[in-house]
Amino acid sequence: MPYAMVSWPSLGLSLLHSQLRRRGITSKVYYLNLFFSSLMSPEAYQALAIGTPNNTNLLGEWTFAEALWGADPGRDDTYLSAVLSAADRGQHSLISAELDACRQRGLTARAKVGTFLDRCMEAADWASIRIVGFTSVFQQHISSLALAKRLKAAFPHLYIIFGGANCQGEMGAATLRNFQFVDAVCCGEGDYAFPEFAEILLAGTIPHSKGILTRRAALESGTELPLAPSGAEGPPPIKDLDNLPFPDYGDYFEAIKNVPTSGILPIRMMFETSRGCWWGQKHHCTFCGLNAAGMSFRHKSPSRALEEILWLLDQYGETTRRLSAADNIIPFEYFGSFLPRLEGLNLDLELFYETKANLTEAQVSQYKRSGLSQIQPGIESMNSAVLTLMRKGISSLQNIQLLKWCAQYDVRPHWNYLFGFPGETPESYLGQPDLLSKIVHLTPPVGCGRVRFDRFSPYHNSPAEFGVTQLTPYPAYSYIYAGLTQPEISKLAYYFVGRFAGQEQVNSYTSEVVDVVERWQQSQEEVTLCHSTHEGRTIVFDGRDGAMHILILENVFSLAFERCSTIVAERMIAQDLAQLGFEKGPVDEALEALVAHALVVTEGKRYLSLSIPLGFAYHPPERARERIALQMQASRDDTNRSVTVPNHRCTVIR
Repeated sequence: MPYAMVSWPSLGLSLLHSQLRRRGITSKVYYLNLFFSSLMSPEAYQALAIGTPNNTNLLGEWTFAEALWGADPGRDDTYLSAVLSAADRGQHSLISAELDACRQRGLTARAKVGTFLDRCMEAADWASIRIVGFTSVFQQHISSLALAKRLKAAFPHLYIIFGGANCQGEMGAATLRNFQFVDAVCCGEGDYAFPEFAEILLAGTIPHSKGILTRRAALESGTELPLAPSGAEGPPPIKDLDNLPFPDYGDYFEAIKNVPTSGILPIRMMFETSRGCWWGQKHHCTFCGLNAAGMSFRHKSPSRALEEILWLLDQYGETTRRLSAADNIIPFEYFGSFLPRLEGLNLDLELFYETKANLTEAQVSQYKRSGLSQIQPGIESMNSAVLTLMRKGISSLQNIQLLKWCAQYDVRPHWNYLFGFPGETPESYLGQPDLLSKIVHLTPPVGCGRVRFDRFSPYHNSPAEFGVTQLTPYPAYSYIYAGLTQPEISKLAYYFVGRFAGQEQVNSYTSEVVDVVERWQQSQEEVTLCHSTHEGRTIVFDGRDGAMHILILENVFSLAFERCSTIVAERMIAQDLAQLGFEKGPVDEALEALVAHALVVTEGKRYLSLSIPLGFAYHPPERARERIALQMQASRDDTNRSVTVPNHRCTVIR
């Protein structure tokens, strides 16, 4: 259902499709979101599917709320003014023009909902179908409930079951309790539980299955609907991922043939090599709400993972060779097994994985050689104290180093800059605008704003531990679940807000950071900081301020600069350069000059150069290349003399 991305087939439903076939049960995946996309412009649907930053206004859900609850103009007007028009930049809101466009998209989409649901009622021979399953992730819950309500009214014989991330734990129990047209809910990994449940149900027996809540089972046991909390914990996590089938995407690729694809993102197949998080099971990041009860890390063997990719390419490779891993984090063991073997196959892929940010240069290089052109490294901040509050297990310099290596090897990192963490101090942000201004030649964050308190995160599960009180659902939930009480809304919500010390100050000490990030996001086609080293001289091209400056580093300056290509301690720089005959005084002077020119950044006694070496996969943006060529010509006569005039474009540092 909407608002699933139209460019991605559903991994969850496609796995269940294959599992049902193993049991001899006929099934079909209906991509009804493609219907809705065809009623709108692809760009408008895509914008709603991606959502506004952090999705705190739940605009996609709101577009289907009237179909579920009935018309209420007053309620809708209040939503549009109180929620969608909130102009708090620190809460990830948008500028006025963007808000107007966002509001108009929502109103246009809502006007199409009735036509869409009518088409859904004609999309299948519902009278001949026994079971209808809805997967619900992100902004799919209200649209799924709206169609389920219509289906149950028109075809009472249908057995309707919900599953997916929006049904984990008490969210699934609350869905069953509050919506009488839903017959059952799967509250966890349903790979084995749901096919078994379906087989028993189709045989004419009332099924009882761990992790699947049913209305009949609750009534028969005499317990309050739904079952006791233990029954909402879901099936036990799947341990042997190698035994899972390959996802069957046939229904998607058949359906997409009838949908105009112009304007949508390139089609990507989802694949899966692991579940859970090997970092999170040791150090659960404070704001992460993924995995729920499935944090324990499990992964497929490298051979099984490769088999799946090869099978997908054999089946659907003529349509796309873009694949995205659904993993929360790439298995660490894959660096020595899966990735090298994938590289050796020369499959010409464009892969995406989520990963930790403390990668080595060799690992980033391996990513690129294996086809990983995009990663999501979970950077989140450029301040080590704030990263410690998050339990990220990484430093600011490591995050910057990764961004530099990504540029060097042409790997696109997708990351967010977050702030507003309980326990952070204004002092943590004093130097952030200046630091961010020095790295504008690297990939900017996709979004910048306050951290969310998500269900299942430590902030939600143990708020008192972090000084968080008055945890309540985001205000938008009151409008999309308008027919329910606040206690029930709290059980259905995934995004929460809370109170903590210093909360009122966050906007004031982060506003400059937001400004810098916005400028950074708009300047990517013009800026660069790169260098080339030849015969002991390093030529640096610095275009971070919109102009183009050439700095020529010689002697100890060039050597110190090259030694800072990776994070290095001050004592190691002094030690290494001492072996080349340089005393500590000149080395310290060189480091001070490099820091003063913003070619190197430092944290404590550790240093890192910011410049990207030419000669790898890095190519400066076209406009920056043009400026380099012009400046090289203009400064050709200056390379043999030291220039100290501040506004001069060529400086020799000897």
